[in-house]
Amino acid sequence: MEFWTFISLILSSISAFIFGAWCLYRGIILSNKVRRYEFEHRTSGGVLEFNSYDDSIRHNYQKAKAAWIGNGGILLSIVALIVFLLTLGHY
Repeated sequence: MEFWTFISLILSSISAFIFGAWCLYRGIILSNKVRRYEFEHRTSGGVLEFNSYDDSIRHNYQKAKAAWIGNGGILLSIVALIVFLLTLGHY
């Protein structure tokens, strides 16, 4: 493996790992906002209450977005770590 190929693989895997960790962090923050909204809008019977149908759709979208961003960050970080370790092991 050429030196510059090695360096480019190392740098790209490190940057992908950092981006994946950032996505995971943003997913956690968004998930906490969704949980706070759910906590503040529960009735005494434990039912989540919305002002309109559009608010419920928006809430479900935010919940799904938080899950996708967080899980995508985890997946990207794992793949970047595997590429990093395989590159180091190959060189």
